[in-house]
Amino acid sequence: NFIARLLNDNSTVVPSSRPPDNGLFPNPTDGSFAVTLSDANITELIVQDALGRTILKRTITRARPISYPVDLGGEPAGVYLVTLIGQDQIRTTRLVKR
Repeated sequence: NFIARLLNDNSTVVPSSRPPDNGLFPNPTDGSFAVTLSDANITELIVQDALGRTILKRTITRARPISYPVDLGGEPAGVYLVTLIGQDQIRTTRLVKR
């Protein structure tokens, strides 16, 4: 009752190494990572530790897509929350530092 269909298709799927829009790359990280900002409305970046303490807070003034570098090299390993705030949105992503 099992049917398989074989097609003569030589195409392959190659995963993209490009970071996602408004995403963190690489995640997990050893300390340095980049926040890819494709949305021009993002105005603020906040990094908090697992206890909710603000580790880093920056205002973003560029109005075009950028890759914004962040370094948490002086912080201990653990889970951090990276929040991107825009005019009409708030997006929080979990970041793991090894």
